[in-house]
Amino acid sequence: GEAAPGGGEPMATPFELGVEVRGARHLPKMDVMGKCDAYCLLSLGGVEKRTNRVEGSFDPDWCDLAWLPVATPSASLLVTLMDWSRLSKDKEIGTVRIPAGRLPAAGLPARDYAVLSRRGEPLKGHDGLPTVLSLA
Repeated sequence: GEAAPGGGEPMATPFELGVEVRGARHLPKMDVMGKCDAYCLLSLGGVEKRTNRVEGSFDPDWCDLAWLPVATPSASLLVTLMDWSRLSKDKEIGTVRIPAGRLPAAGLPARDYAVLSRRGEPLKGHDGLPTVLSLA
């Protein structure tokens, strides 16, 4: 048998995980001018989904539902917060990673997750408060 994408043994019963990206609070200032034009990339087991974009907000609300396949017990959900840019490459704001063991078939518990920088440190927003991403 072939190894499932993302490594690890295939699960006896793969399932689709529904992830609601509710919103984020206390985004950092990414540009000299203006606020964030934020969207999220969700990645799991080689499948990527994207939320819509909320322009001009440090506290965006998406309320987007994405369905992602959980095929291996070792798969983890990666949510990357991005800042859209009209003139240059979109910038990564930060990430939330949820290990597979915490991905219940019934769905994620609704809660706020700390957003981490590239160095793995909790991000602080434009207002000095911790940046959080609300998932359910």
